[in-house]
Amino acid sequence: MISRTSLAALKLVVYLLWPATAWATQITIGQTLADVPLLAWLMVFILSTVSGLAALLNSLKLELPKRWPIFIGAHMLGSWLAGTMIFFGLEGAETADLLEALAIGLGSYAGARLMDKWSEMFVNKVTGK
Repeated sequence: MISRTSLAALKLVVYLLWPATAWATQITIGQTLADVPLLAWLMVFILSTVSGLAALLNSLKLELPKRWPIFIGAHMLGSWLAGTMIFFGLEGAETADLLEALAIGLGSYAGARLMDKWSEMFVNKVTGK
């Protein structure tokens, strides 16, 4: 069981990391897609992870789902996929780095939430609810 205090502390840490990672990501994404440095890929991954964790903590209640590893894995994969796709699209469009970092963060959060909705619809369809 997850206590309310522990969940609140985790949310606070993630929300404090979010702006810092967004700022650090926009600094490192200045290159074109053809020669994206390893540090930029790392920052996209970190920003997508922090955004996905924020969405995950918002979706968790006081206890974990029965198959929590699958739930968390699908949730984070949705976040990483959305962040990477947004990175590719905006890098190819030569968008400003700060705007790109903000879009990756928000898109990763939304991608994780979308994955939750899809998985819930799938479970309801399979179980007949």
